[in-house]
Order: sequence, then structure tokens, then C-alpha cells
Amino acid sequence: MAITKIQSESMNLADTYAFTGTVTGAGGVMTPAFKASIGAIQTIANSADTIVNYDSLDGSGGEFDTDSDYDTTNKRFVPSSAGKYFLYAQARTTSSSAFSKLKMQIRKNTTEIARTYVYHSALTTVWSSVIMAANGSSDYFDVRISQNSGGNIDFENQDYSCFFMGYKIIE
Repeated sequence: MAITKIQSESMNLADTYAFTGTVTGAGGVMTPAFKASIGAIQTIANSADTIVNYDSLDGSGGEFDTDSDYDTTNKRFVPSSAGKYFLYAQARTTSSSAFSKLKMQIRKNTTEIARTYVYHSALTTVWSSVIMAANGSSDYFDVRISQNSGGNIDFENQDYSCFFMGYKIIE
């Protein structure tokens, strides 16, 4: 059956169609995209707002960086393409001691754009996510953690529990 013009109100989306021409405006590429993890156990001091060392892109835990936009030295994502991005960060403590607050924040440049607080109990995981626009030239995103245990707290270096990821959303 040859279809010369498809109108949305008459097309059955459950059917299979074989197109011989070019289909435009469908799909897209959701890049730049990345997933970075913590390469070594990281210690966070009490009441210190500290950047999380998402510095590993070794691929062993599915880490990747499609457009080389993740800066492992400064632990930040610097998207090279303007648009909106979905960002997600997660970290897990190795501490079995309870304390009142663990805070994670995702920042754009130096401004907090997402924050999550959790009460810490044994081996607590904290995560945060946000959708935010970037200009594709100078904007960057990083993650900071603070805690109030009264001492130092370590964060795991397991790629499945401590990672920062994101991708460009197709608009």
C-alpha cells in the first residue's frame, strides 16, 4: 500500500509501515551524555561543603562520555551543546553510625539548582536530579555533599552506588 500523505487522525499507530522516503522530525540523538563514578573512597569532613570526586570514566561500571564534555580534573560536566539536560547524582556512605543530616546539591556554575537532604542511618544513599538548560559554551554542572556527623565520613567508590550522569533532552 503506497501512502502519499499521512494524517495523524487516520494513521493507526499499532500498524507497521514500510517507508521508502526520508522520515524527518522523528527521534534524535540525546548527546552529549556521560556517566562518571568515584574512582577512590572519598572522605568528607564534618560541615564542609565538598565537591564529590566523580573522576572515573574507566568504563568498568558503564561509565562513558560521548562528547568528551566531562572534566575529570575539576569533577564537572561542561556541555558543548546548548539545550536542556537531565542530570542525576548519587552517593553512598560507608558509615554505619547515625547522624542527623546528609546534604547533596547539584550546581550550575556556582549556583545551587537542586538539593536533597536525608537523615543518615547505616550506609545511607543520597541522590538528587534536575532538568536545567546550559548555554553550550561556559556553563558547567558539579555535585557537592556536606554532612554533620561530628567527624569525617567516607563515601564508597562503587560505580553502581556513587555516580553522576546526564544527557541532553531532545526538544
